[in-house]
Amino acid sequence: MDTEYQKLLEKYLRLKEENEKLRSQLGIEPIEEGTESQSSETQIPSVNQFSSVEDKIKLFISLFAGRTDVYAKRWVSKRTGKSGYSPTCKNEWDDKLCQKGRIKCSDCTNRVYSELTDKQIYKHLSKNATESDVVGIYPMLKDETTNFVVIDFDDDYVDIFVDVLERMYFKRLKGYAELGYRVKDFVENNAEPGLIFDRNNFSKVFSQDLQFVRHEAVIVSPFLKKSRILQITTMLAQARADGVKITVVTRCPGDYNSDESKRIKENINLLQKCGINVVTQSMIHQKYAILDSKTVWYGSINLLSFGTSQETMMRLQNREIAETLLVEVDNMSNPKLY
Repeated sequence: MDTEYQKLLEKYLRLKEENEKLRSQLGIEPIEEGTESQSSETQIPSVNQFSSVEDKIKLFISLFAGRTDVYAKRWVSKRTGKSGYSPTCKNEWDDKLCQKGRIKCSDCTNRVYSELTDKQIYKHLSKNATESDVVGIYPMLKDETTNFVVIDFDDDYVDIFVDVLERMYFKRLKGYAELGYRVKDFVENNAEPGLIFDRNNFSKVFSQDLQFVRHEAVIVSPFLKKSRILQITTMLAQARADGVKITVVTRCPGDYNSDESKRIKENINLLQKCGINVVTQSMIHQKYAILDSKTVWYGSINLLSFGTSQETMMRLQNREIAETLLVEVDNMSNPKLY
């Protein structure tokens, strides 16, 4: 018991030191011993099943604090079954003001957003809530900060990153803003100081990262597209000339039907002719890249075949995560050179 206590104490002191360093880097005042991290004004009382409705709503809003001047409502098309979220408008379906069906809502001069109220939160949380009562919160505030982060955990992501995410939690990083500032401190080669990218803005920064690779690049992309391969091999031309080790991990041709399998084999041959090592793994789902064992791109974009879908990638400068992913690549079950 004493040994276990000592280990926990050492871990606590180490995390506390890391926390203080991060606060110093971010310009946040250190927490004095014996004080709470939240001010008395924002302190949320203990809430349980017997608490009042008001306290439960207050707790929910404190945990998912986003913009209150606008919110989205869920909709479902009766004709197609398609669903989504759209900003609520006070003038929606007003005969004199609403022009829905004639122009886009974003172009309407009569558009007035509805504020998010406790009443809307109550209806959202109610057991009798309907599809139209489901509320969507806009977490990004007007000053481009946020109070919380939502991460979609695929099974493979959880398996790999539980320990890493635990350490990130104890460092008390507060959402996109502080994560972004931390990443910006480490961004090299004048890359954009972002963290979360979508298909519209990730390519420029990813391409720049590829052009500055000096030792090794590993790209895990389940799917391959010839046009994208040609782009990537062009970006990596100098790296290949300098002897940089480049590995691509992708799905086996046998995972596809005969026609598609033939195309995948051609794409693999194209990569190999460019001096790129190709490892095939059946039915892989992960999508990430590790550059020089420190720069990590991880998310839902197929780096060697991305198209028009709304996917995202996260860019991190973290050797520990890079090394964890490299081990994952090495330990893929029965990897084989095609």
